[in-house]
Amino acid sequence: MAEPSSKRLKMATLLPQSESNSLYAYSLDKADCVTLIVGPDKHELLVHANILTRKSEVFRTAVKKEWREGQTCTITLRGDDSQIIAAYLRFLYRDRLPAGPEAPQTFIPSLSYKFYTKMYVLGGRLIDETVKREAIKKMHGMFKCGNWFLDKDSQDEPGHEFVNTIYNDTTESDPARRLLVDMHVECPRDLTSEYHPEFLLALAQAFSRRVRTSPLPGNKVLEVDSYLS
Repeated sequence: MAEPSSKRLKMATLLPQSESNSLYAYSLDKADCVTLIVGPDKHELLVHANILTRKSEVFRTAVKKEWREGQTCTITLRGDDSQIIAAYLRFLYRDRLPAGPEAPQTFIPSLSYKFYTKMYVLGGRLIDETVKREAIKKMHGMFKCGNWFLDKDSQDEPGHEFVNTIYNDTTESDPARRLLVDMHVECPRDLTSEYHPEFLLALAQAFSRRVRTSPLPGNKVLEVDSYLS
């Protein structure tokens, strides 16, 4: 017997009502689904097994019957953010990422950058190249639209948070690292010691290469007296 809709639509509490209705216009019967138990609060998200495994190699492996997760149709993601996982599930059903995090009522650029870097890192852990590509395209598009220079007195979050999200969870050759460095070279921002040291080194090297290949006119090193006071 199918469970009542109140139990089937477990993801609705994490989504705006309009999205939950459109996303799950059809019944979620547990017989066809996998339950994700997410984060320390153990949010339960019900998702169709064929949707969950469509893009992620990790989930495809997890639901195989030789694994405990496949036998119980339950996957635990203790260290994950339930809102990010919910956004990933929306991506699986709709083949597009949302415009940014759901919570802010006004557009705050670095919150959106932080959201997309988290989605990118999640894609890496789940071995889902499609969501990684979409997250990079979103960040690149925001930058090209000019959403970069931020008022220090605004409610924006510091830029080092989304930079560090990438640098803490990717390897040296990752293209998202290269994108963030190129963004900072093209439109420099104030930096602090809170930025990941590998990012600061890569940025310094990038500036050095630019100066060597396209030296700017004028004397860049002042007379010695300027450094003696």
